[in-house]
Amino acid sequence: MRHSSRRAPPAVEKPGPPSIDTVRSLTLALALAVTVLSCGGSGLSADPPSGTASDPGFLSIPLTDVRTGERFTLGGFPGKVTFFIAMAVW
Repeated sequence: MRHSSRRAPPAVEKPGPPSIDTVRSLTLALALAVTVLSCGGSGLSADPPSGTASDPGFLSIPLTDVRTGERFTLGGFPGKVTFFIAMAVW
């Protein structure tokens, strides 16, 4: 009698824990989704609150330089590249 040579089924490897990059990506995606969903329908509109296309209203909002205390508006920098960081404190 001849023995048939059967191959053993391939070993199934159990997946290990997710990599830190995967966890970071999923956390960022979840945070973004929560942020987007929490902003929906809360009085946001496609129309600007004031001003026109050539003169948007946000350019005339008075702001304060935190280093000097000087008041200014973004409209005071015509023709210049302006980097603006918005920050909120509750």
